[in-house]
Amino acid sequence: MKETFDSGRNLCIFMFIVLGNYFSLFGFLHASKAESLFNESKADDAKSEARKAKLWAFWGLIPSTIINVAILYLLCMAAWRLGQNLLKNLHMFNL
Repeated sequence: MKETFDSGRNLCIFMFIVLGNYFSLFGFLHASKAESLFNESKADDAKSEARKAKLWAFWGLIPSTIINVAILYLLCMAAWRLGQNLLKNLHMFNL
């Protein structure tokens, strides 16, 4: 029976896709390295890399949340200004 090993890959994918954590991609690299180390029977090194992957997945939530909020703010401001210009142009044509 083969031993199971959690490299943190699924956690990194979840954090990237669902929560928009860009920094979990660094964790994804560590998870890949952890899996290859585990397959080479280097369990201690694999666990260390898996721990790094999980840390990147959670730690990255802080800066990526700030980045995502800034992007949303800029998009909302651009939509607001575009909407104002559209309303101004519609008023000019008495629609």
